[in-house]
Amino acid sequence: MQGNPIVQWVEKKSSNKVHFIRIDISDPHAREIMTRYKIPLNSANLIFDAKGKEVWRSYMIPMNGPGALRALNRLTDG
Repeated sequence: MQGNPIVQWVEKKSSNKVHFIRIDISDPHAREIMTRYKIPLNSANLIFDAKGKEVWRSYMIPMNGPGALRALNRLTDG
């Protein structure tokens, strides 16, 4: 599945500290996830902490790859 190039870059650079999951909206199980987390029918990025609590949500990446990686590192190191 083709994804956002910035997200792909951050995923590659995150040193396995984070798990990235992509869902295909045509999958019936994906619809359940989208309803549960109130995700509209467009691209959304959600970050959850180790306990499963949502700590960040964006409907587009508002920064460049290195900036996104720094923000993600702050969340995972804290």
